Amino acid sequence: MIIGFVRGTGKTYKTGKAKGLEHIEIWIDKEHADTLPVIKDDASPIQLLFGNKRYTAKLRHTSRNKYVWISPDMVDDETQEKTKMAFVLKNEGFYKNQAIGLRIRGSVMTVTSTN
Repeated sequence: MIIGFVRGTGKTYKTGKAKGLEHIEIWIDKEHADTLPVIKDDASPIQLLFGNKRYTAKLRHTSRNKYVWISPDMVDDETQEKTKMAFVLKNEGFYKNQAIGLRIRGSVMTVTSTN
């Protein structure tokens, strides 16, 4: 298991259901990203599991950052509806600046509490 952190970007959504909501991402220090399906300076598709609920997301990398991150925009695999990381994390009981556990199996990441 690796540790990630729930981080806000300081930017807010301007339209839709998420209007006014801060963009939320999961950051993982690059020192701990060697087991992740990272594509240098690009985005790679991943699956995020919260219990039995699965989402498609993107794991992003840039050379200038000290971390890789899971983007704030996701797709609910069951309904195929677009959703926001902020909604999903809040519904699962996670909050900004919290450490979270990520169990990695290929491109599938299971999100767990570190408690």
